[in-house]
Amino acid sequence: MNGAKGDALEWALALLRAPAERHALRNKPLPTGIHRLLGIAAGAMPADLAEAARTFNESESRIREAAQFYAREILFFPQADAYRVLGVAADASDAQLKTHHRLLQHWLHPDRLNNEDDAVFAARVNVAWNRVRNAERRNAYDDLLRQEDEQGASEAAEGVRGLQPWM
Repeated sequence: MNGAKGDALEWALALLRAPAERHALRNKPLPTGIHRLLGIAAGAMPADLAEAARTFNESESRIREAAQFYAREILFFPQADAYRVLGVAADASDAQLKTHHRLLQHWLHPDRLNNEDDAVFAARVNVAWNRVRNAERRNAYDDLLRQEDEQGASEAAEGVRGLQPWM
């Protein structure tokens, strides 16, 4: 995407200008700065929001809109795994998982909703958190993801073998 250099807020602003790019971004690794993006989306980091508005020469409302749009489109898309929903990599620390869960609930909790559609995302965040919230659950979830990857690779290879050659 044009205009984005790697920071999550830059990507968010670029995505807001070119929303059709969301499909390509869903398959990319998360950029740096997701924690800050989530804090801004949640309204929990007003100093960071003010700094971002100055840095990007945008209004604070536009920055927050971009952060929330990015989260909705890139983290919460239907096929996202639990790590993606929480805005972390699979090797994230327990502390990072917990912090991101809290930020997301700060934003999406039904008692604080400005947008009723976000209640669906709050439920998805809780499901993701419950899958990875402790070592036992996280190991089981990681095993499930590995099995799905192996099954998908096996099915893809079988599909290629089953193709008829061009005549």
